[in-house]
Amino acid sequence: MIITTVPVRVSLRRSFQRPSLYFHSKPRRLQSSNSHPTSSPTPKDSIRNDSPPADSPSSTTTPSLSPPLQSRILTTILSPFHAYGRTHKRSPYRTQFISLVTIYAIGDISAQNINARGTSQPFSSTYDPFKTLRAMIIGAIASAPAYSWFVYLSSSRFNLMLSTSLLHFLSRWTSKGVSTAAAGSTSQSAQRIYNTTNLLLSTSTRVLLTQLIFTPVFLTFFFTSQSLLTPLVSSSPNPANLPSPPQVLDKLKETVPPAFINSWKLWPAVSAINFAYIPLQYRAIFTGFVMVGWQTYLSILNLRAGRRLQEESRETEAEGREGKVGFAA
Repeated sequence: MIITTVPVRVSLRRSFQRPSLYFHSKPRRLQSSNSHPTSSPTPKDSIRNDSPPADSPSSTTTPSLSPPLQSRILTTILSPFHAYGRTHKRSPYRTQFISLVTIYAIGDISAQNINARGTSQPFSSTYDPFKTLRAMIIGAIASAPAYSWFVYLSSSRFNLMLSTSLLHFLSRWTSKGVSTAAAGSTSQSAQRIYNTTNLLLSTSTRVLLTQLIFTPVFLTFFFTSQSLLTPLVSSSPNPANLPSPPQVLDKLKETVPPAFINSWKLWPAVSAINFAYIPLQYRAIFTGFVMVGWQTYLSILNLRAGRRLQEESRETEAEGREGKVGFAA
């Protein structure tokens, strides 16, 4: 009995264990199939890997400049300005000297060209190189003082003076007639006013100082130098033809007031942009474009005044000769 029962028990145990093995083997096969998702691509993966057709609107894009090409174009355009700024940082007075001499020469040549158009003669026959040389000498003399003036207006000392004066004014304004309860709010409003108006007040102060001090001094220097250099720097220099002080004063009365009035139409806006937004090393090249036209105007004004003075001197000489002839008769 013992020998016959053991095989029966083993066979029954195997018969009951086979279904369990069968049912456990299927989930294992499903897990093994799910553990490798790349073997069977999903619809999303197939859609994601598909490229758009050639005639789709996304494939036909408008051609545009690549960023490297744009940066190369900008670098090519701005490279002369960067080179000028680097040169100005290394030697500011020398760069200012060369810039003003070039600007004054171009302005005088332009003025002589404009004056030649009013006559029937061509520009090549009426051009006087000695006038251009006189303008270049004036520009060379004025380069260092003009640059020193603008350097002082842009210095930290001048900025500190403006800031302290503005703070002193605001502190006096907040302390006058203000109660202790409203002192905090008033001081906060004063701080906001200071922060918002500091740039405006500093720029307007620099513009006013330039217009009221620098411009009259420069115009007086320019026209006086033209009067004194005309008989000295010419095709036939003669120091005996130097104008007398009354003649120089008459020329200044005729040229300085209209030039000073017309400067208010142009230079306040240019100076405001220059002081507020342009760095110091680029201010000469920024104002140079405007100064070419301005020097052309000053040269035309000087030429017209010189012609009028010559005509007046000829008339006085003619009247003197007539008086001498009548006295002799």
